[in-house]
Amino acid sequence: MILAGRRINDHMSQYTANRIISLMVSHDIEVGHAKILVLGITFKENCPDTRNSKVVDMVNALSKIDANIDIFDPRVSADDLPAEFQDKLVEAPENSYYDCIVLAVKHAEFLESGIEKIRAFGKPGHVFFDLKYGFDASQSDGRL
Repeated sequence: MILAGRRINDHMSQYTANRIISLMVSHDIEVGHAKILVLGITFKENCPDTRNSKVVDMVNALSKIDANIDIFDPRVSADDLPAEFQDKLVEAPENSYYDCIVLAVKHAEFLESGIEKIRAFGKPGHVFFDLKYGFDASQSDGRL
C-alpha cells in the first residue's frame, strides 16, 4: 500500500503537466511554443525552501514540450534554484505575454494581488490553471 502511494505521488507532476497541456490544446494554444508562467516554485507556501518541491518536476515535464517557461516566485532568489532553472526565474512577469499561467504555490503575495492582476499576465485567450485552489473554481480554467 505504501509503495502504491509512493508511485502515485511520484507521477503527480507528470500528470499535472499533462492536464495543463490538454487544457492548452482545448483552448487552441500551440503548446510547442507556448509561453507559460509558473507562479511559485517552493516546497510550500510562504517560505523560500525549494528542496523537495514537486513544482520542479512539473516544470521539467512541461519543458519537454519545448514551451518557454518563466518562473515567478518573490520568495526565491536564483541562487536557491538548481542551475537549469536559474535563467527561468523572472523578477516580474510581463502583462499580456503568457499563453498559460499556473498557480503552483499559494504564496500570500499571489492571493493578495488578486485574480485580475494574475490574469493580466496572460494574452487574450490564455489558460489559468489553479493547481493550489487559491481562487474560486469559476475564476480558473482548470484545476486538479
